[in-house]
Amino acid sequence: MNVARLLLILLLGAVLGFVAGQRWTVEETPAPPDEWLARVGGEYIIRDEFIDEMERRGGLRPGQYQDTGQRRSLLNEMIVRKSLVAAAREEEFDERPEVARALDSILINRYQQSELQPLRESVEVEPEEIEAYFNARSDEYAVPARKRIAMIQIAVSPDAADEARSRARTRAEQAANAIEELDEATLHFGAVAREFSDDQASRYRGGVVGWISEEPVRPRFDPVVADAATRLEQPGDTTGILEGEDGFYIVRLVQWEPRQERSLEQLAPGIRQVIRREKVSELQRSFLDERLSRANPEINEEMLAEIEPLSEAEVPEPAPPAGPTNIEDER
Repeated sequence: MNVARLLLILLLGAVLGFVAGQRWTVEETPAPPDEWLARVGGEYIIRDEFIDEMERRGGLRPGQYQDTGQRRSLLNEMIVRKSLVAAAREEEFDERPEVARALDSILINRYQQSELQPLRESVEVEPEEIEAYFNARSDEYAVPARKRIAMIQIAVSPDAADEARSRARTRAEQAANAIEELDEATLHFGAVAREFSDDQASRYRGGVVGWISEEPVRPRFDPVVADAATRLEQPGDTTGILEGEDGFYIVRLVQWEPRQERSLEQLAPGIRQVIRREKVSELQRSFLDERLSRANPEINEEMLAEIEPLSEAEVPEPAPPAGPTNIEDER
């Protein structure tokens, strides 16, 4: 055998040995983990994993998982779960957008519970902070003086004819006369409101419409009522007949409460909660800013500008036509 042929045989043997070695390496099955309970495809359920699941299912309670049948039932559930997960991954369900979003949401929630929630729970508010917050806003915490009033309304339309308005005024005068007959102990309008008032919300409550604060607020009824209330001083004081935008009114002061100052001790629990919420909000902003800085996000503005809207532009409602212009007025 010549030297060239011998070298060729040796080289061919080396190549075949290398290929066989590579094939053996690729096809070699990894050794199973220690203490495995079940194999599902290429994955294993190990002893510690099973014990964790058993504990999560209430295994620490007396009488739980005492016999093999109970444990086997749990193991079967875990096998089914792993089989379904494997099937979903094999069919690339985990790459679907809606599934990816759901997984992201779970991951975010768990991450925040682990990393952010302990920070929230560590937030404390010192007594000095509560006192400083109160002192800076003490005027805001005072309860303004307020008056509880009753009214009788004799409704009439603003564009009613003179005859209808006259009848309404006559009815208001009848109500005023009936009020004179009320017992002095009756601070509201009692039965007179039931008989005469057209305000359905208050007529069966003696005409009582609620409290009016001395702070400037937009009244929920005819302004003439609120204006009259400011002039009444003692419970039982009653106005004469007032003409409002939508009828005639008679107003009576039922109760009066002076301005009330509230103490730091009264407000401390609420102030503590306000300060704590502000601190937690600031902490959450810092937490998010730090994570954003760490991720160093970058926006492709050109690509963003190229994305077209998915719907047509909203068409604004046409403006009503302008009314005729009075040239003489413009002059």
